[in-house]
Amino acid sequence: MNKHIRNFLLILGAALAASVLGAIFAVILAALSPELMRDFFGHKQFMGRFAASVGMLWGLFIGAGAMAFCLGISAISNWFRPKSKAEE
Repeated sequence: MNKHIRNFLLILGAALAASVLGAIFAVILAALSPELMRDFFGHKQFMGRFAASVGMLWGLFIGAGAMAFCLGISAISNWFRPKSKAEE
């Protein structure tokens, strides 16, 4: 598999996993402290669904950004790594 496609799939997988974790965290937080969510979002109905959707979006952005940062660091370290005779 091409390394660029593999890197894209890693970013996509990390973003989706973080999205699920963000939704779970937001639903738990809404169940434990509905007053905080009501003050934060301003909605009174469908608090669990709204918290899950916002948590999914934030998790998606944070997961994609974190994985892209990690892959960028990996690319920079590979770029500055000394090449062996077999690679040249």
